[in-house]
Amino acid sequence: MIKALLAAVLLCAASVYAAPPVLSCTPSRTSGVAPLFVLLDCTPTTDADLPDTGNNINRAFREIEYRHNFGDPNAGLWGYGANTTLSKNQATGAIAGHIFETPGTYTITTVGGDGTSTRRVTNVITVTDPEVVFTGAATVCIANVTAQQGQEGCPKDAATPTGTVDLPATIAANCNAATKRCLLKRGDTFTATSALTISSAGAITLGAYGTGAKPIITASANINAILLNNAAINDLRLMDLDVRTQSTGIGVSVSVSATMTRVTMLRVTLGPNAQGSIVVGGTVTMTETVVQDSVLGPNQGTAPGGVTLFGRFVSSAILGNSIGPSEGQHVIRFVKFQKSVFANNTAGDAPLNETVLTIRAVEHVTADDDSYYFIVSDNDLFTGDRTNSLLAVEPVNATANDWFYDYIIERNWLRFGAFTPSSTVSAITVTGSRGTVRNNLINMTGPTQAARTGILVQQENVEPAPLEIRVYNNTIFESDVGVGATRGIWVHTTATDTYVNNNLCWFDVAAGSPTCLLNQGVNTTASANSSDAQSTGMYPLFDGPLTSPRGFRIGTGSYAASGGVATFPPSNSDFFQCDDTTANEHIGAFVPRTRARCRGVAGP
Repeated sequence: MIKALLAAVLLCAASVYAAPPVLSCTPSRTSGVAPLFVLLDCTPTTDADLPDTGNNINRAFREIEYRHNFGDPNAGLWGYGANTTLSKNQATGAIAGHIFETPGTYTITTVGGDGTSTRRVTNVITVTDPEVVFTGAATVCIANVTAQQGQEGCPKDAATPTGTVDLPATIAANCNAATKRCLLKRGDTFTATSALTISSAGAITLGAYGTGAKPIITASANINAILLNNAAINDLRLMDLDVRTQSTGIGVSVSVSATMTRVTMLRVTLGPNAQGSIVVGGTVTMTETVVQDSVLGPNQGTAPGGVTLFGRFVSSAILGNSIGPSEGQHVIRFVKFQKSVFANNTAGDAPLNETVLTIRAVEHVTADDDSYYFIVSDNDLFTGDRTNSLLAVEPVNATANDWFYDYIIERNWLRFGAFTPSSTVSAITVTGSRGTVRNNLINMTGPTQAARTGILVQQENVEPAPLEIRVYNNTIFESDVGVGATRGIWVHTTATDTYVNNNLCWFDVAAGSPTCLLNQGVNTTASANSSDAQSTGMYPLFDGPLTSPRGFRIGTGSYAASGGVATFPPSNSDFFQCDDTTANEHIGAFVPRTRARCRGVAGP
């Protein structure tokens, strides 16, 4: 009887302390015409095993490992970002986005785990055929009359305007209405003497037909090429276009002047020469918007037009693009970024004293002004030969009360180039509450003067001081003689309850006395980071050459291969996302070479 009672008590205890997550993942929509963008939002997920500690609102956002399979195995691989062997069919994190390009029915499978137990949920997405939705006169094929070679490739029964093409007028007359598709002939060039304006609700597509190069739209001097100016827009697709401006540094490729939803930009080339590629102006907000597989920039001019990608984005995704350089200010500036993801992009190079990617917010009055629940992952961010900063989550200035909380920066490759900065260079700067910086590779080699910092946790001024920032499993590297102080991670005095674990530093020939962790914070938890002696005296056996993330595998004889402290989520903390369900035993962002084959990464 006693044994039975004890067994019952133990079973009850196990059910209390090993409860699976209550996984809640909602798609932004479950049906629509291809290409169909779906954002998956798992932020309502809860977990009894992750109770509130007093500093947390929702620990499940960053402490549950979310893995998504979109049921779209033919989606292909990402063409940009830190790791181009990653499939578009898979994603991680509580916010994830996918474009379904082929008609059909898809089942999205999401598995969420807290290190003890897991739960699985599915969502069914129905994607309809554009050839059915845009049948007959709902499709208009447009060729430049001066280069027209017939309508080869134009869908059967589509309308085909003839005569000299005034493109903005043709679009306005034929395609600015619900359930309309305008296709421009590939290989043709169109001149727009006024902005090409789209302002209607319903499914609208502006794309291309035929074979060959993307159709080119060149805007005349001093105008924006494509103008989106009506809040009625709610299902627009811009795809397979090359949009340019005639004058250097004047005009914007895509200018957005009204709050709108569900805008998809797929395989578009926006630039070069324009002030900006995508500029969302004023208080305008884009919701459920995606920019994917596109080339943005290079751009000219001054702010805000001088920013390649600028504006407010909510429940949106920027995926798999080449972005920059910018001759004006930052390459990418999000004024507020909520429930959104920036992933698998290659971005650089900002001008001197500017930043490649900066995430800001609006002066805090309500939560609608803040940046929260955002993920920055799997990107390749570089300076080239100019800028002082790669990635910053920070207010616009020292007097701005901007709030940031619940965000993740992971699996990014950040690299400096050879240049002469005017002040301290930093790869990642963060502030706010409950931010996580994990599994990033930072190469600080290159700058010819000033101090260098890999990860900086600081308070700018009047915004809330950093609270419970987690910095773990990062690799920070430098292979030249630095000028000034070299700091792997710097936690400033106003930061409280910072967690700094399993970070690997290697400063090969750095001058002075490099520091892997300069800890000035309050209640900082720090363990299993490279010591200063290890940072300069114990080579971690990188499996070079050190010119890409693949060159930084850790040799099995390295002190970093087995000297770590258990940190979960393990797979999200592994640069190549190996299927390792055990806690991390290595220091830094990379698996030992004996485990390097687990996700298609070549071993020795």
